Amino acid sequence: MNVEAGNELPATKQDVVDAIDSLRRDQRARMDSLDRKIDRVAVEVVRSQSRLRAVEENMATKDRFRKYMEAVHDFASKAETYGRTAVLHGQALTEDRISIKDHERRLQRLES
Repeated sequence: MNVEAGNELPATKQDVVDAIDSLRRDQRARMDSLDRKIDRVAVEVVRSQSRLRAVEENMATKDRFRKYMEAVHDFASKAETYGRTAVLHGQALTEDRISIKDHERRLQRLES
């Protein structure tokens, strides 16, 4: 370009064309740089989505495991209650047998 410090000649058509070409190159370089950045961001978004899906699946697995453990706990509680009931029932049967034997003895005494 003919415009320099102290030299104020009017710009020629070629100077304008060169300036426009320079601006276009600068703009293209900036656009290319932005395109690369956008590509990197897009790749990171895809990776993040993939990791998020894995976390969601893992959380679903943890939720299933929690439900499974609750079911096991409920079953164990019922089994424990049943075990106590069986012990008490057995104890009641033993007491009833003792009572029946006592009644049989009394009846035998009365019959004799």
